[in-house]
Amino acid sequence: MLDDLKTLLGITNAQQDSLLTLLLSKSSTYILNRCNIDAVPTGLESAQVDIAVVIFNRLGTEGETSRSEGGLSTAFAKGMPKTITDELSMFAKIYVIGEDDA
Repeated sequence: MLDDLKTLLGITNAQQDSLLTLLLSKSSTYILNRCNIDAVPTGLESAQVDIAVVIFNRLGTEGETSRSEGGLSTAFAKGMPKTITDELSMFAKIYVIGEDDA
């Protein structure tokens, strides 16, 4: 996965490998919590890399909603892109508690 992440980000050396490994770990945690599962299935490995790309691209802009510099304005999206959350929803475990279970 690290090689895939580096390819997507255009990184050709090992200088940022520890950061990228941390981002893959954070994206794994995001998936586990969001889907209520114990391990990232093979079918979500590409989503894990995509989430790491999103996190990488947002580094340094944490907490910002927009930024203006030199006449250029940038608005930052909140949360994960819908394409990623839609993919995760296919693997989510949902627990329904009915009247009989309460």
